[in-house]
Amino acid sequence: MRPKSDSDKRILQRVDGAPEKEMSGISRLVIRRDGFVSVRAGYTAGEFLTPFLTFEGEQLVLNVDTSAVGQVKVEILDEDKKPIPGYTLEESDEIYTANETNRVVKWNQESSVAKLAGRSIRLRFVMRDVDLYAFQFRPLPHMYSRNSVKK
Repeated sequence: MRPKSDSDKRILQRVDGAPEKEMSGISRLVIRRDGFVSVRAGYTAGEFLTPFLTFEGEQLVLNVDTSAVGQVKVEILDEDKKPIPGYTLEESDEIYTANETNRVVKWNQESSVAKLAGRSIRLRFVMRDVDLYAFQFRPLPHMYSRNSVKK
């Protein structure tokens, strides 16, 4: 197998052969980036709570696939397992009808989590009819970075 990749998927090419049966073939397999395993919530809904973690970055980004009626909301909890104001479930913008590898999470239409960087937190995902493949914290895209603004 020879792996190739682009930003959103991994492509594997496989060459098979069975000389004794005079058969051969070439297969192409496409797997979404970080899509080998997911946390799945069915239609009746479910939750996923991370262990405590610290991060660097300014945005929380999901690799997520929802059905047409699926939805995800994210809450950030402090060291006492209490919701952090500004990042509560009620303030979380609902993610729905999404099949994206870089979906930015927002609370009240704001995405910055920079002020929480370095703190011990937990993430609480409340989901219905969703596959959550991965999450990551990343810097803001360069054109929006606070460091790119001239003073």
